[in-house]
This record gives sequence, C-alpha cells and structure tokens, in this order.
Amino acid sequence: MAALAGEMPGSIPDPEAVTASGGICESLTWSNASICFCRVWMSLTSTGLVGPRLDAEEYSPSQPGSVLTAGFVAELTPLADRFAAGSLEAADLNLASTAYLGIRRALTSLGRNDESRRYAELAVRYSRRYAEAARTPEAYLHYASASRSYASFLRSAGQLEQALAALNEALHTVETLPESKRQQSELSADLYYIGSDNGDSDSLGLNRPAVAILALERSVAVSRKLMAADRNDHNARVDFVQADIRLADLLRPSNPARALRVFDEAWDVMRAEPEGSFLRAEYLIRTAAEASYALRDLGKSAEARRRLAQVQATFHIDQTPGNMQVTPHGAEEEWVRAEADLDAAAGNPRKAITVYVLILGKFDALGYRPHHSLTDALALSVRQARLAELYRQAGDDGMASRYAADRRALWRGWNASLPNNPVVLHQLAEAQ
Repeated sequence: MAALAGEMPGSIPDPEAVTASGGICESLTWSNASICFCRVWMSLTSTGLVGPRLDAEEYSPSQPGSVLTAGFVAELTPLADRFAAGSLEAADLNLASTAYLGIRRALTSLGRNDESRRYAELAVRYSRRYAEAARTPEAYLHYASASRSYASFLRSAGQLEQALAALNEALHTVETLPESKRQQSELSADLYYIGSDNGDSDSLGLNRPAVAILALERSVAVSRKLMAADRNDHNARVDFVQADIRLADLLRPSNPARALRVFDEAWDVMRAEPEGSFLRAEYLIRTAAEASYALRDLGKSAEARRRLAQVQATFHIDQTPGNMQVTPHGAEEEWVRAEADLDAAAGNPRKAITVYVLILGKFDALGYRPHHSLTDALALSVRQARLAELYRQAGDDGMASRYAADRRALWRGWNASLPNNPVVLHQLAEAQ
C-alpha cells in the first residue's frame, strides 16, 4: 500500500518485486532477445528506484540516483517497445508487462508523468494478455497487481472514478482465484485502495465514508487472517496497521471511542514488531499522532500528550520541530501537527501558528509543487485551512483572511486545469 495524498508506503507486493529478487529473469527459459532485455531490466532494478515497496510518487528528480535512473530508462524504453512488438510467448508477455510497470514508476519518479501514463496503460494491456495466455492463478494475480498500480497512477492524477474502475476489475479478478497467501495479500491491497479512493477528500478521496469503511473493514479482516496464519508475517502486520489507521480516521468524526480502539489495536500490533523492522517507527509515530485527535474528542488530552511524549522519547529525543526533518505526508509532520493542535485546544493558538508556519516553510524548502501535484495541493490546502482557523482563534482576522484567500486561489487554479473534478470541486466549495 502506498502513499499518495497522505498515503503511507506499505508492503503489498507489486509485480516488480519478483524481478527485484531475481525471480522472473531467472526462473524461465528465454530467447536471446529476452535475455538481453532482461539484463537491462535487472540493471534498472539495481538502481533501487524500482522494486518492492517503492512508491514512485514519493521521489523527485532531485533524488540521488535520478540521473542513473534516467539513463537506464532511456536504454530500456526503446528496447522494451521493440521487444513487445514481436511475437511473444506467455513468458515474454509477463516480462514485457513487468518492465513497463518499472518504466512507469521510474518515469514518475523523474517527474515525467505524461510519458508515465503510456507505460502504465501498456503494463495493464500486456499483463492482461499474459493472464489470457497463461491462464494460471499467478498470471491473473499479476494482472490484478498491474491494474492496481495503474489505479494508483490514475488516483494521483485526480481521476478517482477511473481508478476505482481499475481497482474493482482487480478485485473481481482476485476474488475468483483459489485462496493462497499471495491471493489474500492482493485482495487486502485492492480493498485498501478502494477504501482510500472512497475516503476523505483531504486525503484524495471521493467522500463516500460508508463505502470506504466497508472496504477497509474487509481489508483489515483479510490481513488479520494472514497474521493469524503466520505470526512472523511482517508484511501482513504492516498492511493490517495501515488499513487500521485509515479506518480509524474515517470512524473518528462519528465514533471517536471506536476509532480509539482501532488506533490502539494498530499500536499494539506494530509495537510487537522487532525494533528496527521496516516501517515500525513510522507507523507507531503516525498512530500516536492520529489517535491524539480521538483522545481529545473524548476529553483525554492528557493521555494524548503522554502518548506523543512517549513517541518523542523513543524516536526523536532532543529533537524539536525546528531541527526535525518534516516532509509533506511524513509521520514526523503528523506528530508535529498533533502537538500543535493540542496546544491550540489548550488555549494557545499562537504557539500552534508558529509550528504550522514552520511546517509550510519546510515544505517550500523541499521544493514541493502544490500547483502541479494534487497530493501536494491537498497538503498545502489542509494546512492553509488550519492556519486560517488558528488566526481566527487568536483574534487576527486579517491573517485568517489571507490564508483563506490563498486557499481559494489554489483551488481556482486547479479548477481551471481540472474542470469538474470531484476532489477539486469539493475543495473549492470548502474554501469559499
């Protein structure tokens, strides 16, 4: 599961994962063209920017290794197109699809989104051909995973209905397959993203909470089953926690007590992971930060502060918001905001304002692109709205109006470039 508009990088296997482990290129018998193609593809995976648990939207052209990635993409892309244009057996279709998935991710990491879309579509097309030719559960799972990857691309472009169509196709494909560990993992992932796409507009969703909650409850149930089958299945535990957190966020406005129980379960599962394990620190920080709002709703602000202090003592001792690495959608940024919001709730909006202004300054220093990226636009918009509220609480209507006007201008610009987009229209209406 991956993080778009607050999305968190997760553990659900992507089709590229098998190549990163040597599986695809070493387990089948290839033609000479296939072998040549595969060598270039494996070189691309070796850059570290294509492989399991990579969410390309988190990377930028300034990321170390981008020049190397661009060189491999330039080498691999024409080779992939020539290879795919030939007469392909099932194994070749599998390789072509996997390569196109990797090219899509690499191009997205380089900021070349227009080109990226073409390869996202080609990955789905060739994975479908592979499934139809091989007619095996693994081939159909590859197609479902490619469809999910394409849906992620569509979602980041604001095309949520089209993304849901791709996800529902993936879900239908997976539900017809015999149960296996990988089938259940893919099922959990498809349900998670269906829940995300139907979730809150501020998190790049369609504001259909009832639909989102049902999908996320199913995703949690599947991951719970995988955890019960193998207590050492780290991926299942990460997926469980990620879905639990998003579910709790949706439950909190109407049922903070239930949301807190879900947050607590996520905390317990991730705390049981070995120290230093993948994403343990990130999800413990996120859980404590987001649970603080449910605790505050329940009149337990002291407990919220205790949990946030515990996180700081464990992971960021002697660090302050000023010297902490804070990025859009990062766990540390959530923790810093949670602390600031507790200060505001305790009657100190000026202290919270200082922190929020600091956050926006750090975003600017990172070169984020709120006028070109919907996820960055949402990150900015949420914080602009909060600053307007904080300034009103502090009695400074002039500054409140300034941030509200900046937010309206942001979404008017997006409405011009993405007219009639449901996310943009919702944000614009809220900003008026």
